[in-house]
Amino acid sequence: MIGIDLGSNTLRACKMKQNGELIWGFERIVGSARGMDESGLKSQAKERILKALKELKSEHELSGEYFGAATAAFRRAKNAPDFLAQIKNELGIELEIISGEKEASLVALGINSRLKALGISSKNALFIDLGGASTEISFKSELKSFDFGIVSFANDFGSDYDAASEVCASACEFISGFEPSVVVLSSGVPTTVAALKIGLNYASYDAKRINGMRLELGDFDAAEAKILASDDKDALVGKARSDLLLCGAALMKCLLAKVSAPFVVVDDGLREGICFALFSGSLKVKQF
Repeated sequence: MIGIDLGSNTLRACKMKQNGELIWGFERIVGSARGMDESGLKSQAKERILKALKELKSEHELSGEYFGAATAAFRRAKNAPDFLAQIKNELGIELEIISGEKEASLVALGINSRLKALGISSKNALFIDLGGASTEISFKSELKSFDFGIVSFANDFGSDYDAASEVCASACEFISGFEPSVVVLSSGVPTTVAALKIGLNYASYDAKRINGMRLELGDFDAAEAKILASDDKDALVGKARSDLLLCGAALMKCLLAKVSAPFVVVDDGLREGICFALFSGSLKVKQF
């Protein structure tokens, strides 16, 4: 099965065996929500997305059964349906706009599988997936999608990181209703913070070394300091990612400030969850 996650900042895809083993993985920063306004997706964002999807097709054989999800930026953008139709016509890749709640449930599937492989109990785990334009949080059967992310925060507030407390207020209130034994962090901000903690950069990033790593709140401060001090931020954390990661660190610190449970990082998320949902028959399969 192939799972495609066209997010508000990143395009991620993978092909997976039924036992959860990845055959291949693919990731590109596309900045779908970058500069987005009332008119919808910007032409530059659409160009980046098309380029990345063409690279996906050229690097990996796309054949058989799959599902492609488009997330928060596409839920918001007025021109998203027309653009997704263009992608289907030009590239033969059909992408479906999914709800925030569906996104949260699929992310949880991907995380749960990784936790099982790591031998970490998910019984009382709180999942936080900080995305580009939305944040999905779940605890057991309770899940919710919040209308903020690192790209939308950067669009609205720039480097005014003090605004993070206001932006995260409703999510923090939601989190305060739970008593988790562990907080599992997925998506690019915590995985990058974990990578920086052990001396990895964008080119040397290794998901196998990241999965299951423990983080503390101070690690986000340390990552911010390392990014700000770097003379080559693109090499350290990826092209045009440094400002977004600083926004993301501010948001994560607000979300985690009053949580006493330990933090664990996993690389798995929506694309893996899509594959598991396809294997279980809970998603409608599409055919290349």
